[in-house]
Amino acid sequence: MPLLLAVILIAGCWMSLYAAETTDRGVGIFTSLAIESGVRIIKFTGELVHRNDMKAYEKFIQVDTHIWMGSSGLFDDFINHSCNPNTGIVETGNKYEFWLETIRPIAAFEEITFDYSTSMVYEPTDMACNCKSENCRGIINNFADLPLNTQNKYINLKIIPKFVLEASKELIGTF
Repeated sequence: MPLLLAVILIAGCWMSLYAAETTDRGVGIFTSLAIESGVRIIKFTGELVHRNDMKAYEKFIQVDTHIWMGSSGLFDDFINHSCNPNTGIVETGNKYEFWLETIRPIAAFEEITFDYSTSMVYEPTDMACNCKSENCRGIINNFADLPLNTQNKYINLKIIPKFVLEASKELIGTF
């Protein structure tokens, strides 16, 4: 039984998204209809918070070097990580406006995921990864710590926020 359900029209494409329990990663977001590659499907929303004001155990996504976006109570709070994601973060040009865009076709009833490392810089701790994908790295860490071929893949897909690229260049040099 879905926890949240929405039927939405984005870029002329009807989508039915729902939140449901996964077998091993808590709640996730799924689609009941197939979605083409290159479609923006979920906008990140929530209050902006400086790193020093973050509360432990809340859901956050990094949106700038020291700025995070907090929980919204909507679909964006329940997107799980995968080392083999089917979406990536794209910027619209408006400051702190980020969407998940499909980077390959997504099948009906497939979970929507993104690689958390694509939005992380200067994080002092790594998280254990439980995605179980074929290419699972076993750890979720900063973009600069990803294998070079993974970094290049994500850069070529244009799913790395500018602040991550800029900070990573400072840490590891140019790409």
